[in-house]
This record gives sequence, C-alpha cells and structure tokens, in this order.
Amino acid sequence: MVLKLFIMLLGLVLFADAQEVDETEAATQKSEVTAQAADDTKKKLAEVEGKLAGLEESCLETQSTVKKLAKMKIGGYIQAQFQYADTEGVQTSKSGSKFDAGSKSKFLVRRGRIKFNHNNGLSRYVLQFDASTGGFEIKDAFASFTEPWLKDFTGTIGIFDRPFGFEIAYSSSMCESPERAYMIQTLFPKEKDIGAQLAFAGGDGPLNWLNAKAGVFNGLTSLQLENDNNKDFIGRLGVEIPLRGAGMAIDGGFSAYIGKVTNTDTTSDGPDKGIAYEMDGKTFKRMVGKKGEDFTRTYFGGDLQYYLDIPVIGALTLRGEYIGGMQPGTASSSSFYQPSSGGAPNGAVYSRSFSGFYLYWVQCWGSRIQSVLKYDLYDQNTDVENDDVGAAGSYTSATDLAWKTFGFGLIYHWDDNVKFMLYYDMPHNETSANLKNGNPYKDFSRDIPDNVLTFRVQYKL
Repeated sequence: MVLKLFIMLLGLVLFADAQEVDETEAATQKSEVTAQAADDTKKKLAEVEGKLAGLEESCLETQSTVKKLAKMKIGGYIQAQFQYADTEGVQTSKSGSKFDAGSKSKFLVRRGRIKFNHNNGLSRYVLQFDASTGGFEIKDAFASFTEPWLKDFTGTIGIFDRPFGFEIAYSSSMCESPERAYMIQTLFPKEKDIGAQLAFAGGDGPLNWLNAKAGVFNGLTSLQLENDNNKDFIGRLGVEIPLRGAGMAIDGGFSAYIGKVTNTDTTSDGPDKGIAYEMDGKTFKRMVGKKGEDFTRTYFGGDLQYYLDIPVIGALTLRGEYIGGMQPGTASSSSFYQPSSGGAPNGAVYSRSFSGFYLYWVQCWGSRIQSVLKYDLYDQNTDVENDDVGAAGSYTSATDLAWKTFGFGLIYHWDDNVKFMLYYDMPHNETSANLKNGNPYKDFSRDIPDNVLTFRVQYKL
C-alpha cells in the first residue's frame, strides 16, 4: 500500500516537472515567434516607408511637370475654304490667292496655324508655324521679357508683328473678311519682320489709357536674311478710352515707319550700274549709277476703332485706318523692295508716293451672327491718275494704278470653336486708255473682271 502511494506521488512530481518544462519551452518558442514577427513587421514598415518616399518623390516630380505644362499653351486654327471667281484665271490677289488659267473655282487651306506659347509671368516664349496649300513657314519666333518693378515695359526680340497700325496685329482668326485690306497686304507682306522692340502698357496706373510700341527691324519679310546695314524704325503710340457707363469704347493710335532700302539693280555695266527711278511731275526720271545707294521707305498713319453695345441687337464696331508715304518698289510691284530669293538682285528701284485707307462696319446680331461691310482704297502712285498712267516716255505702268475694293459678308459662329464665313469681294482698278491689252487680265483700259466669292470654315483651338 505504501509502495503504491509512493509511486503515485513520484508520478505526480514527474508530471508536474514535465508540464513546467513544456510551459517553459512554449514560452520560449512564443517569445522567439514574437521577436520574428516584430522583425518582419519592421522590415515591412521599412519597405512601405521606402515606397512612400518614392511615391512622394514621384509626386513632387509630377507636380513640377504639371506646373511647367500649366505655363505652356498650345493653340492654333485651320481655315479651309472654297472660292469662286467671276471669270477663269483671275490673277489679282485681293482675296488671298490667284486662279490658274482655265479655272475659276477651287478648294484650298488658306491658313493652318499651330502656336506654342510659354508664359512664365515676366517672360514669354512664342513659336508659331503655318502649314497651308501655300507651303510651310515660321510665322512667329520670339522671346519677350517684362521688367519686374512697374511691369509696364516689355522687350521683345525675334520674328513678330510689325508694330504699325491696327490691322497688322489683328489676328487672321479674328478678321471679319478673308484677307486684310489690299494696302496692308502690299505695304506689310506677311505682317512680320525680324527685329527687337520695346512696348509700354500703363496697366492699372494713371496712364492705363496709354500704350506704345517701338522697335528696329531688318526691313525685309520675316524669313529673309539682312542684305545691308540699314535698320528700319517702326512704332505706334496708342490710346484706349473705355466708356463703360455708356456701353462704348474708343481706341486709336498714330504710327510711323522710317527706313531705307538698298538698290540691288545690276542691269547696267561699269559706272552706270544700277538704275533707279523717281517721280518728276507725272513721269519717272531715270537715274543710272545707283547700285548700292539707299532709297527712303517712310509710312505715316492713323487708326481709330469705335465699339458700341446696342441693347437687344448686339455689338457694333466701326474701324478705319489711313496710311500715306513713300514706297520703293519695282516696275511690276509696289510691295516691299528687297533682294530676290537667295539674295539675287531685284531690279531697279521705283520710288512712289502712295496713300490708302480702309473702313469696316461690323454688326453683331445676337451672339452668333455678324454682318460686315468693308471698303478699302490703295493709290499706289498719287502723282499720276487715269490716262497719265502708261503715257509714252513716262515709265509708268499698271503698277501705278489705284485700287478700290468693296466687300460684304456674313459670319456665323457655330460654337466656341467653329465659325462659317460667306464673303464677296469686288475689286475695282483705276483705268487708263494707254493700258489696253489683248489679255483680259492685263487690259487696264477697263475694270478687270475679278470679283471673288469665298466660303470659309474655321476651326480654332
């Protein structure tokens, strides 16, 4: 009996010891598992922190990129159109293009612009291209900088609009007629030049009604290289007078162009090389030995715009501009005198006194429809008229005739991006009995039949 009790007690003691050992081992194992789990958690937290840091860095880079992109704007427009002329082979360019012989209707892309504009507040970068049926070319390529104190003065350098008058800087996408006035097309081909200018705008100060632009330019069309040491001055002094209480505004300005061109004519040899012509009474005086000599190009003009908000009907705009001066051209053109393509000589200089103007009446009918009436006149040589032109020994020609153009049209704004234009141009040339010709488009003894109807669709970004 005693032996049985002893055995039972011994068993209980051994069982208790074994249980204590198992509990100790379990506690040890549990501690080891907890430590491992803690290590795993720390590693995972470190990995998460690393990923978060990477995401934060990526987010900062994205924010930086977004900020840069927010300063960049991409714009542009396409003008696709159909034109129909009165007769086949119309050669005048008042409506923006010429018709080939045997054709009096055509489709074309008049303008296809893409513009990149980066504005950094006090500095600006602009690059604009034009792709159309006429080819591909740079329209704008300039940088501008505004001083940080008054923020009233801005300098610009590169290819940009000549700072003269109103219509040159008025965007082609906004024009109420297919083309600018014939005077503007002739005196300011492509509207652009290469140079530098300083502009002033009064901002919110006491001179907020005043603005001015002035600069020096090569005096050639935008993609031509300079061929002499002459630089042309162009400037405009403008005013803006808002009369908000009366629902109207008046803007205007005075402009000047003072420059020179170099005669590149080489039609004569020796000391007589270089012919040039200047008006003497009603005839051109022929001069020799003028190669490399400078001839004056001067324009003076004034422009005025009147805006009136008419209740119920819509806004009314009256706009006009006058320009007069001295223009050196050639025998066949009163446009810009400059070296031919590749810098080749461009013939003798013909200096002509000219004058011209245009008038617009634009009426809005509600928010979508506009009607426009336009009249412009460009007298290429104010020293002669009618039968004086083409007289024997005068050296004058059809290039010295005056042109008047009357046009009217309707514009419908389909939405914020699309507008339709239907416009009819009616050019009238000055006539001279001395300019009779068997070619109907060179017979300036009568009015050339060159009216053109234009239907245009414009999509603007």
